[in-house]
Amino acid sequence: MRLISCLLVGLFVLTLAGCSAVYTVQPMGGKPCKTQTQDWEGTWIHKEGSVTVRVMDGENGWLRIGWIEREGEDLASEVQDVQLWEAGSWTFANVKSDSAGEPAYLWAGIRRDGNQVIVWLPDEKKFKVLVEQGKLPGRIERGGDVILDRLEPQHLSMITEEREGVLLVWGEPTAFLRLTRAGD
Repeated sequence: MRLISCLLVGLFVLTLAGCSAVYTVQPMGGKPCKTQTQDWEGTWIHKEGSVTVRVMDGENGWLRIGWIEREGEDLASEVQDVQLWEAGSWTFANVKSDSAGEPAYLWAGIRRDGNQVIVWLPDEKKFKVLVEQGKLPGRIERGGDVILDRLEPQHLSMITEEREGVLLVWGEPTAFLRLTRAGD
């Protein structure tokens, strides 16, 4: 499992497995989401393994996520910073990436409910259609990646109010369960 190359983990780590991705030129959402240490810190598991989360800057929604990656016969520790932004009642996890050829953000919808976090990736096919129709500003790259330009409040509303349907891969979420809180 190669976590860094095509990564967005709403809060944590997801592999996009070589599929096209939806990027934004700014973090997805309207403003940073304030986060509390007791809500996010600890060790979280999912079907691929586990991650450890630390709140780095709660006022601005910054989390640091660490995990162990298998590289052949060796193990290597990996770390990724994730910023949570909000728009209406939605929260988005953003990871800065240069893999689209320019600074951009991979993102996902994320919801925390107690000791469970659910992450939904954007549906790149639906975003491609909206960009092609001119409903969302952006472009489609040769490899199929969608790059969304600066999103105005009406664009965020279109996404979060589901005026164009559900634009996330709703039927295939990734769930994380917290095993321990920080300091346990």
